[in-house]
Amino acid sequence: MDGTDGTDTGAPGAADGWEAYLETLPLRERKKARTKLTIQDHAFRLFTERGYEATTVEEIAAAAEVGPRTVYRYFPTKDELVLWDVIDDTQLRTLVRARPGESPAATVMRSLGDVLAEIDSGARRSLLMRLRLMLDDPGLFAAASARMLREVDRISEAIAAECDGAADDVELRIVVGAVLGAWWQGGVEWARNGGEVEAGGRTSSAPFAFDVVGEILARGFGDLGGSGPAGSNAGSDAAGSNAGSDGPEASLDRDG
Repeated sequence: MDGTDGTDTGAPGAADGWEAYLETLPLRERKKARTKLTIQDHAFRLFTERGYEATTVEEIAAAAEVGPRTVYRYFPTKDELVLWDVIDDTQLRTLVRARPGESPAATVMRSLGDVLAEIDSGARRSLLMRLRLMLDDPGLFAAASARMLREVDRISEAIAAECDGAADDVELRIVVGAVLGAWWQGGVEWARNGGEVEAGGRTSSAPFAFDVVGEILARGFGDLGGSGPAGSNAGSDAAGSNAGSDGPEASLDRDG
């Protein structure tokens, strides 16, 4: 990439890890995303080596071989270098495609899982660094948590558009919020444990532990965290009704 207009020259980095996803984008959007991913990858490296506060935008620009104005054009604030996600609003709507009879929870899990399943080790490394930076800096963590609320809006709107529903439907937003909250915590545990999560009797290295999170959500919550207050088994009974002969995938697909 050159130092004036940020044109991507195909330099190796985090962008390579998202190649399968990037190939689904129009050429102009693909080049823009690759440029941003490359700049972000250099920023992650410097933040990890020197610390977030100690690293300047000028140093990031020099490492990425672009001018500081190019960095600011793509990332208006320093926080955005960490918080930016390659999947923007328009692309999200193309990813969220409901299937006949599929519940909103299943749609979110499947759609996001499909994206994460396609990325390679380079993009996983970048995601891990991103989450660690958020965990290590209280300001970034607070900003990321606030951003999660906006993600509920984005995904609710995408699902509503796909299903001819209302984006402000309370039930839809609660379902989306619950799924994203589970993914967020899965990502936190994944980052805290160096890119692996042990749960359900097995170890997962999948980004955000999305396979483990999906299994937990499909199984239901009634059997987690002990049996509850003495004499109360309503939660486990509800879980049992969800874990019937239809299998774990079916419990995500039920609308009731």
